Amino acid sequence: MTVSAVLAGTTTCTAVTLSGTVTSAGALSMTGPSVGGRSGLASSIAPQGLPWAGAVTYGGAPPATGTISLTGFSIKATVFGVSRTHGITGTLSAPGYNPDNTSRPNAAAQAQVDLTGKVLPKTAGSFVCPGNATVTSGVFALNGAASGGAMTRVLGVTP
Repeated sequence: MTVSAVLAGTTTCTAVTLSGTVTSAGALSMTGPSVGGRSGLASSIAPQGLPWAGAVTYGGAPPATGTISLTGFSIKATVFGVSRTHGITGTLSAPGYNPDNTSRPNAAAQAQVDLTGKVLPKTAGSFVCPGNATVTSGVFALNGAASGGAMTRVLGVTP
């Protein structure tokens, strides 16, 4: 995932995992996001206000198969010793794609959610910090636990 902010440059995190659970009714709880593989100006990036609640729903604006919504999505970044928090005070919604959807952002045959282009307003921090951060690259594969606990089970959303 790549996040950029005006005046702060770009920070790339190549090992971002959004862990959580989803019920058969679509209730979502993100309990263990982790951020790693960081390069760029931020000396640290960490999720805030966990758990994030949300929902997975079938349908959405074509060509998406569904919508993934998160409430409380918030990250804290530190650049040059100055910390600030960017996030959504309401609900962050993003398109979701089933593994067989030919319009999915990545060619891999797995369910995906695309946070690319999402704007995260500043919710706390110094006036010298930028007002917004933008996810410039943020496609996530959605996998479920298979027997033995490995996250290799193919998921999908149905009506």
